[in-house]
Amino acid sequence: MTITNTKSSLPLPPGNFGLPFVGETISFLTDNTF
Repeated sequence: MTITNTKSSLPLPPGNFGLPFVGETISFLTDNTF
């Protein structure tokens, strides 16, 4: 409970802790150099 609460409160960018595939997807979608 505490870990989840702290995790949600921390301003971690996507792909750092919780959802790495989300960060990769966002990076892929924003980077149109492919």
